[in-house]
Amino acid sequence: MAADPAAAWRAHAARVATALSDDTVPARPFDGFSGPTTVGAALVQSHVREVLVHRWDVARAVRADDRLTDEELDRVAAGGDGSRPALHMGGICRPAVDPPADAHRQTRVLARLGRSA
Repeated sequence: MAADPAAAWRAHAARVATALSDDTVPARPFDGFSGPTTVGAALVQSHVREVLVHRWDVARAVRADDRLTDEELDRVAAGGDGSRPALHMGGICRPAVDPPADAHRQTRVLARLGRSA
């Protein structure tokens, strides 16, 4: 783990921004964990999902507002669905948990990523 996580994130974000400044990069194909994809699709699938889910994790940890909007839940669900089964290998996410039958959509979406609300 980086000694300064905020600085590590800023450096990573700068590298991603630099790569994406080349308009051809997002459409560049490659074979990912879940099969053929593009750089742009992989970034949306992983980075957007990661930022949203970890925002939820942090909010829960500090007892802040942890609600995700419907649009954010759509992105988390799409990113998670597009990454299976790779999402649950190598410690990326815990195995899915079973939410209560009457659970709110946010609880159901996060449960697929191993989170218990």
